[in-house]
Amino acid sequence: MSAWVFTDSKSPLELVRFSLDTIDLGADEILVRIDAATICGSDVHTIDGKRIDPAAPLILGHEGCGTVLREGGKRDESLVGSRITWSVMSSCGSCVSCSQLSLPQKCTSALFKYGHASFKSGSGLYGCYSTHIVLKRGTCIVRLPDEISNAIAAPANCALATVCCAMRSALRSLGLTSSLSEIPSGARVLVQGCGLLGLYAIALARDAGAAVITATDVSESRLELAKRFGATRGYNLTNPSETPLANEFDVVFEVCGVVSAVKQGIAALRPGGSIILVGLVHPQSDLSGVTAESIIRKCASVVGVHNYAPEDLQAAVDFLTRHVSKGDLPFSEITSEAISLSLLPEAIDLAKSGIYPRILLNPLL
Repeated sequence: MSAWVFTDSKSPLELVRFSLDTIDLGADEILVRIDAATICGSDVHTIDGKRIDPAAPLILGHEGCGTVLREGGKRDESLVGSRITWSVMSSCGSCVSCSQLSLPQKCTSALFKYGHASFKSGSGLYGCYSTHIVLKRGTCIVRLPDEISNAIAAPANCALATVCCAMRSALRSLGLTSSLSEIPSGARVLVQGCGLLGLYAIALARDAGAAVITATDVSESRLELAKRFGATRGYNLTNPSETPLANEFDVVFEVCGVVSAVKQGIAALRPGGSIILVGLVHPQSDLSGVTAESIIRKCASVVGVHNYAPEDLQAAVDFLTRHVSKGDLPFSEITSEAISLSLLPEAIDLAKSGIYPRILLNPLL
């Protein structure tokens, strides 16, 4: 097997090879052959030094799907041979965050995040830029139906599941059910940014029945793709005359990672609306341009969403299953053609170009 190891932003990624025979699984662990992985922007930021991961050296990568090869003895034996996706974190299931707050992604006892665990801990095989990965106890595992291809499934366990969590949070903040299918008739949604998170947010809002779905971006090609995913309007922010109306939207999803979007989003909210912050999960996110008065006078809710719960991963797979069967969304345009894992450095350069929402890696090539 082989894996790419990241040490720091000043050092090149190193391709390491070793034998699978040396991997001793814990009783609750499973070994998975990675069939496909995609490059998340957060990993690009880490490689470029915009984010510091204290666990380095490590195997980056947390978006992927694969086939279960073996289990350690205390997992479901029927999983062996199954094609699966998995949560980007594992948790204990019993601490206050897990059992009472419905925030297993903030587990206070045994939180473990794939793509962020030291290569020196345990097996070290905890990232997706590898031919294989070891999944620990407390990881949510969802079987993939045959109709969902590896290319479509690979980014679901990060981007899509996170947006499913964001949609639940939006509905809760408005005093509504957390069901993704019960957004109120006539709801008006603004999605700030048409990267992969934005495309999924648009598609979920359309699926839930929103009447108006407005998208903003600085790329005309991204806005055109957003319309194919269900956006009813698009504003190109490079044109000063194209600005969403103030006091118009029930919900705003910030999925662009741009600080100025928050002030614009709050202005766009109708009184009592909610802005859901998802993309600004990086150090350069000081909201010095936002006043408390702008939030108070709007009676607005500001909700932060980071990662997701197991139910969101299941919702993501269910969503893909429905729409792949219908053939009504252009999922094939989300990823590039498959690139061999052996060419990861070149694939990362392609990811930086922004040509595709996601770069697809195939460890089997």
